Amino acid sequence: MVIDMARFIIMAFLRTIFLFGLLSWGYVVAMQVVHPESVFWGLAWWLPIRMDYFGEIGFISAAVAYLLVNLIVARRMSKKFSDQ
Repeated sequence: MVIDMARFIIMAFLRTIFLFGLLSWGYVVAMQVVHPESVFWGLAWWLPIRMDYFGEIGFISAAVAYLLVNLIVARRMSKKFSDQ
């Protein structure tokens, strides 16, 4: 029961990271299509990070979260089939 709850929390966290990473990468891509010079803009005046770095971080975090979710699901499915 505790393990299932921990797995649920981890999966929810990874799916949230995947979604927000993908959305942040999509935002940066849309900004670069509309304003090609925006690649050198800062993300916010109080946050010293450029838009292109923010997009890279979003893309990498989405890819890693997606990979981890699929590994967890595949491991769970293989355990389910091996128990039968």
